[in-house]
Amino acid sequence: MKFLEIFDFSFLLILILFFLLLTKKLYKETAYVYLMIMVPLLYIPIGTFTYQMDVFDDNIFIVFFNLVLTSIIFISLGMTSLKYEAKDFVTDSSISHKLILTGLGLIFFNELVLGKMTASSQVLLGLFFLIADLARILFWGGLGILIKSNNPKKYQLLLMYLVLFVIPNLLKAVLGEEFSRFSLVLLAFYGYIVFNEIFHNKKLISALTFFSVVALGININIFGGGDLFIVKYSMNIIQAVYNGTVDFKPGLIPFNMGFNILPDPFHIKPKLFTINASYFMYILGWSFEETKKYPFGLGVTGIADAFWSFGYLGVMFWFYMAGLYIAYLKKLAYTLQSGLAYGLYVSQISALFLLYRLDFSFFFGRLLVALPILLYLIKIKKL
Repeated sequence: MKFLEIFDFSFLLILILFFLLLTKKLYKETAYVYLMIMVPLLYIPIGTFTYQMDVFDDNIFIVFFNLVLTSIIFISLGMTSLKYEAKDFVTDSSISHKLILTGLGLIFFNELVLGKMTASSQVLLGLFFLIADLARILFWGGLGILIKSNNPKKYQLLLMYLVLFVIPNLLKAVLGEEFSRFSLVLLAFYGYIVFNEIFHNKKLISALTFFSVVALGININIFGGGDLFIVKYSMNIIQAVYNGTVDFKPGLIPFNMGFNILPDPFHIKPKLFTINASYFMYILGWSFEETKKYPFGLGVTGIADAFWSFGYLGVMFWFYMAGLYIAYLKKLAYTLQSGLAYGLYVSQISALFLLYRLDFSFFFGRLLVALPILLYLIKIKKL
């Protein structure tokens, strides 16, 4: 495909996105507004395009750009695909504190104790993932119940719990250990999402957000010129798939949605757990032992993750499913008046940052295991 042909395709995708913005009233969707802030900040700050155009040929760069546009189109279609009547509701905050504190306890245990032992055992690694997903449901779900309550001190309590949430990573930083720098970024995004959710004039806040991001992008070299390496890794994968250097891996995303934590007495599971490890091994030529240095990878973007599944069709399908999952959580929240579902809906929007920065395993988690637990708490326990 020639450069001009690809560029014409980009123009068509932009027209489709603009059409959806108007017909689907996407400016009213918190997830869409957040997406339009986060993706430009992550991929295209000042200096990024110049750097990438020096490293990759025009075709692959524009292919990546088209895939980003395609992902936004299909995630937008997914998040607007469910119809229901959204009536606001109020929850009882009394149970929220127990859920939040239990979730925090599991987070502390995982980060400060169990996380240090996972390198020696695949069973412990599976347990780590399972506890992480359970902690996520309890902590963020509990915050949702608190936010939807009429507790007069809910925002002070919310701030206190969010500060406690980052303590494990702050302790790791102080001790000189590897820590998640994304936790602080996610908290900032989470605060914005909560603000946008409770602000009723969506058109106004969308406009203010857009112009604020434009002003920042013009005047500040955000993130030191952009997160350049993730785009580089992503383009490496896209180019390898595009040229036929590597085969499609359609089972990689479903595998990381839960099958990777199952016991494997017959040693039949794939050795590689994420697209990152696959990138190291099949494209960079590392040995399996070398990939163990980065058990959770370096981040190659959900764009490359979905593209490696099955090209453009993989991007269309998996990003539509991501949008559909967000819509499903929102529908559960408002139709069942569930503060827990609302909390997971808000946290899942913030996880779009991890989807576009890392890969689908950081967005869906172990969904095949977590979803039944979530539905039990919402539909049976009425949380």
